[in-house]
Amino acid sequence: LDSWVRSRMAMQDSCCLLVGCGNSPMAEEMIADGYCKEEKEDQAGNTEESEQEKKAKGGGCTIVNIDFSETVIAEMKAKYPPHPSIEYHIADACDLASLFPQDSSIEVIIDKGILSLHTNLSIQVKMA
Repeated sequence: LDSWVRSRMAMQDSCCLLVGCGNSPMAEEMIADGYCKEEKEDQAGNTEESEQEKKAKGGGCTIVNIDFSETVIAEMKAKYPPHPSIEYHIADACDLASLFPQDSSIEVIIDKGILSLHTNLSIQVKMA
């Protein structure tokens, strides 16, 4: 799964939607693991423009976290410092038209609840 997600997130203007993000640190962990790198250095030591610079020009990758709970989104915004590649929105996964323009694309959609359920079930099966 990691290599598949990375291949799609490596594209300019890519978007990863985390549905039902809850209070999970998944987006921050993805950034720490190298998704949406802010700055890259080539072999000569030259630095490419940062994701923030790319986003200012309309480029770069974005991890969009949505949850229907206003409380959870407010807590996540307060807990984590702003990052140019991470967004938090109060939204219903069944009605994303107001969040994404009609001509936009989402390369990766992760249902955080299903992912957590699968992980928890796998751990329980291994322990049994």
